[in-house]
Amino acid sequence: MSQNVTYDDRDSTLQYSPGWFRTGTYNATSVGETGTLASSLITSGVNVTFVFPTPATEFFYFGMKRCCGGSYLICIDCDPNNRQFETIDAVDRTDNGQNPPVVLYSRKFDQPGVHEVILLNQPDSAFNGNSEITLDKFLLTIPDPAAIQSESPSKSLPILPLNTSPATALPQSSSSSKSTSRYLVPLLLGILGGLALLLSLVGIWLFVRRKYRRPVQNEETVSNLGDSESLWGPSSRFTSLTFPATTISTSAMREQDAGRIFENYPLPEDTLPPEYGQVFNPAARRPPSLPQSFSSSDSSAPPPLPKAMQ
Repeated sequence: MSQNVTYDDRDSTLQYSPGWFRTGTYNATSVGETGTLASSLITSGVNVTFVFPTPATEFFYFGMKRCCGGSYLICIDCDPNNRQFETIDAVDRTDNGQNPPVVLYSRKFDQPGVHEVILLNQPDSAFNGNSEITLDKFLLTIPDPAAIQSESPSKSLPILPLNTSPATALPQSSSSSKSTSRYLVPLLLGILGGLALLLSLVGIWLFVRRKYRRPVQNEETVSNLGDSESLWGPSSRFTSLTFPATTISTSAMREQDAGRIFENYPLPEDTLPPEYGQVFNPAARRPPSLPQSFSSSDSSAPPPLPKAMQ
């Protein structure tokens, strides 16, 4: 069931362009009918726009037939960049100005909806460009609101029985919770698996780092190595060890005391002391910590005589 709603030419929903005469009336003496009427004789740019205030299934345009020129253009839901107009022929050569308005254009829609209508005047070539446009009213066919609600039940609120509990009345909530738990469990498992993999990688990295860490030699180890001959001479075991050149060069350039002179050595009176080069020649000396003449068992043995004294 539907109903018709009329929007008169003086309704505030109509948007007129300049050039309209909006205080006019008509008097249809043939049928005893009078009413208001909007009209214009300007044929360039005069128009009116009507947007449906409510969804409708049918649209009607009422105007007056004109005897001496009436050619209009109408467009419904026009593309602003490419408007396609239809022509309305409103000419009735036998009209004497005493007839009531009639339907000049109508359109039926498949579904109820809100549409935009643009009505425009244009020159009538059959009457030397003269064209008088008139507007009495727009009429919309609106479906029954109860029928619209029954056609789209998803938009209406659910009606619950009085003795129905919320748990049984809204089964959608339980289904939504099931779907949520279905996606939540795999997500948690994925997060836990990622954490376990990360901890495993950290453990492997720490194990490899401890296994291949280079041992640090302390000062005691270096001093013990210095007592052996391999520190100063070639050795197959410690060939890869390197020591700072500054330490060796400094010890080589320091003057070294020849030691205590033992009284039991018979020194000839004609024996001269050793020359300077024999005492301070680094190539002829050995490290002071490794004397060749001393043995580990007898630390009191006297040092050997220089070459010049032998």
